[in-house]
Amino acid sequence: MRSRAQIARLIDTSGLMQRLAAFDPHWVGSTALNVHDEAPDVDLCCSFLPGLEETRAAARAAGESLDGFALTEETYGGKPSRILRFRLDGLKFEAWGRAPPVLEHEFWRFTQVEARLLALHGAPLRHFVRARKALGADTEGAFAAAFGVHTAVRPTLLDWFARDDASLAQLQFSGGSA
Repeated sequence: MRSRAQIARLIDTSGLMQRLAAFDPHWVGSTALNVHDEAPDVDLCCSFLPGLEETRAAARAAGESLDGFALTEETYGGKPSRILRFRLDGLKFEAWGRAPPVLEHEFWRFTQVEARLLALHGAPLRHFVRARKALGADTEGAFAAAFGVHTAVRPTLLDWFARDDASLAQLQFSGGSA
C-alpha cells in the first residue's frame, strides 16, 4: 500500500496540481486523510467555473495526455457534475467537480470535518475508520459510524462541518470494534 506521503510526492512531482490549476484542485478523501485501504483511488475536488459547458474543452486538454483519461459528465446529488478519470504511476485518480467554488462542494467539506475529527480524536478514530472501510464502508459512513450515526450520514457530516472544534470534541466516539 502506498503511504499518504508517497501519494503526496507523486501528486507533487507529476505536476498534476499545476496541470489542473485552472480548476482550483484540492486533494480530498481517504488518501488525503490517510485512512485509505490497499487499492485506493485518489480524489481531487475541482471547480469548473463558470460552468461545465464553458470549461469542457479546457478540462479535456488538461487531462487528455494522462494514462487512461476519460471525461464524464453526469448528475450527482441532483447537480450537474464532471469527473476526470486517469492514472498516474498506476494509481487511479478522479478529479471531480461542478461549477460552484470548491469550498462549497460537499466532498471538500466532508474531508475538512473528517480531518478535524481525526485531529481531535486521534489514532483510535483513524483505526476505527480503516477497520470499517475494510468491511466495505465508504469514508463518510465509517466516520459517522464512529460516532453512532448510521442514517442521514452526509447531512450529519455537513452539520458537523458547520460546528466549531469545541462542539466536535463533545461528540462521543464509540471506540467500539468495527
